[in-house]
Amino acid sequence: MNWLLEQLPDKVLVNGVEYLINADFRTIILIDQIMHDKELSDTDRILSALNIFYMEKAPEQTTQAIEKLVWFFRCGKEQDEQEKRRGHFQRRTRAIDYGVDSMLIWSAFLQEYQIDLTQPLRMHWWKFCALLENLSDTCKLSKVMMYRTVDTSGMSKQQKSFYAKMRKKYELKGEDTESTMKLSERNRRMKDYVKQRMKEVSERVWWKS
Repeated sequence: MNWLLEQLPDKVLVNGVEYLINADFRTIILIDQIMHDKELSDTDRILSALNIFYMEKAPEQTTQAIEKLVWFFRCGKEQDEQEKRRGHFQRRTRAIDYGVDSMLIWSAFLQEYQIDLTQPLRMHWWKFCALLENLSDTCKLSKVMMYRTVDTSGMSKQQKSFYAKMRKKYELKGEDTESTMKLSERNRRMKDYVKQRMKEVSERVWWKS
């Protein structure tokens, strides 16, 4: 896609049907926060995310609806096989948390782009991501993200000690990448949930008849 020639998407195609979506950056940040909320069940996370993302009723094809949400979340980029096995909303080491790092994000955009994200402006998620990914290396947010994900192999003992200290200082609390559920497992549970709900509805209809 050529960003300079084409309009950024505000709808997605699911099973041949177009669905309007909430493309604003705040919407996707909210969805990301929901998907990392350990107090919610897997079903509640998925249903909440879909209901927020799709402006009207979410598609009945749950798996395809999720895949389109993930496609949009990734700014139209395809996943490699390793990412697919890990799960859509998860990384081995998260570089950023939109809740924890909200102040750093706000100050970075204000400092580098003179954009005040606290103001009532609308910004497409893809545009937000493009600006976020192209912050200068001297920006504090860029440094914090680097501290969390830097590969220290091949570095001197002194350098490793420094980056270990910085990683500890800025680590995202409660991150448990090994126990994170893969997307395939989420989809399976969601399908089981839908089947169970359909069974319950059928049983109620049969009983009333």
